[in-house]
Amino acid sequence: MSKAEGDPPYLHSRYLSTAQQAYCEQNPAYYSRLATLKQLRTEVGHAQSMLGIGQHYTGASRTKVASWKQELHDLEERFMVWDDELAGLAEALLGKPKFRIDDNLQLVDGRWQWKLPHFSTAETLRGIVEACLLTAI
Repeated sequence: MSKAEGDPPYLHSRYLSTAQQAYCEQNPAYYSRLATLKQLRTEVGHAQSMLGIGQHYTGASRTKVASWKQELHDLEERFMVWDDELAGLAEALLGKPKFRIDDNLQLVDGRWQWKLPHFSTAETLRGIVEACLLTAI
């Protein structure tokens, strides 16, 4: 995940050109998730630093070090999942012209889709009843 022990993990954007990064960052879903991912990357870096300090300098107990390692592992796993999802969105934005840059997108079952408008249950039921009544006539 990273080039050396203790280095923060790489972002998928490392493989994008500057122009591709700028293009993807124009999409609101991409931009907001990238900001969250960068914050998570910072947290991973801090957790790596704290684990290194705890192991070498404070003489922390084995259970404490083990809990720090588990926390770091969980953060890294979450980072990788988010980065993979965001890389998929970048690929969708840069690849086939399926999405426009200003499309409102959301992740559904591991795939990026257009975000559908939210209808209240009453509106939905009313629409279904009206459709049934019209077809019955």
